[in-house]
Amino acid sequence: MTVDAATTNIVGRGLGLAFLDTDADYLYYKGIAEKRVGTNAPDTLEADIKDHCIMLMICHLYASSDPAMGMRSFSSGDFSGSQDAGSTIYLIECNQIYADNQSLETGEVNTSTTRSDAVMTELQLDRAEVPRLFAEDKNALQR
Repeated sequence: MTVDAATTNIVGRGLGLAFLDTDADYLYYKGIAEKRVGTNAPDTLEADIKDHCIMLMICHLYASSDPAMGMRSFSSGDFSGSQDAGSTIYLIECNQIYADNQSLETGEVNTSTTRSDAVMTELQLDRAEVPRLFAEDKNALQR
């Protein structure tokens, strides 16, 4: 896989990009993205995945050039939302690729993740026992 404008347009489909390989903006973002990914990416990252991360970083740089990216919350008519300031889905995916590659490299698997809906005591309307989807104690699952 090569990093070019056409493929970057595909990766950033939510942005409505129309980059050309000769655009000054694209060349600028590509240079910065290559340096950032080269610095942050693990050495064991495969070449095609690294190229994908570069394209994700180009999309992140383009999206974060919007002044609204520095805001924690936003509103547009009837819709409002919030996100971490300066964070985009492209940066989140890129960081997840780094983390996944790192866990494959070390052989560690994250088993400490608990679903946010695992315990919902606020929905308990009576005194009946609410079934728990995940138990804190692994031995409790065998009971």
